[in-house]
Amino acid sequence: SLFGRVLLICLVFTIVTGGEFTLMRIIVGLISTVACAMVAVGFKARYSATFLIVFLSIANVVINGWWDLHEAHPERDFRKFDFFQTLSVMGGFMLLANLGPGGLSVDEQKKAY
Repeated sequence: SLFGRVLLICLVFTIVTGGEFTLMRIIVGLISTVACAMVAVGFKARYSATFLIVFLSIANVVINGWWDLHEAHPERDFRKFDFFQTLSVMGGFMLLANLGPGGLSVDEQKKAY
C-alpha cells in the first residue's frame, strides 16, 4: 500500500510538471504537492485523496480542455492524453479513499497507540 501511494504521487508529479508552465499549472502544482505529501506519509490519507479527486477533476477540465481545440490543432492530442492520464490517476485516488492508506501510514500508527 505504501508502494501504491508513492507511485500515485509520482504520477501526479509527472502530470503537474508536464506541459507549459502557466500560472494555473504552478498553482495546481503547489496545492497538489501539499496534498501529495500528506498521502505519501499516510496522514489523513483518505481526506487528502478525496481532496485530490475533487481538485484534480476541476483542474483537469480547466487545464486540459481538449474539446475546445479544433480537430487539426497540433496540441489537441497532447491535451487529450493528459486529460485521460489525470482521469486514471483520479481513479487510483478513489481506490485509496475507499480502501485506506494501509498499515505503513501515520493514520494506522496512531491507531496502535
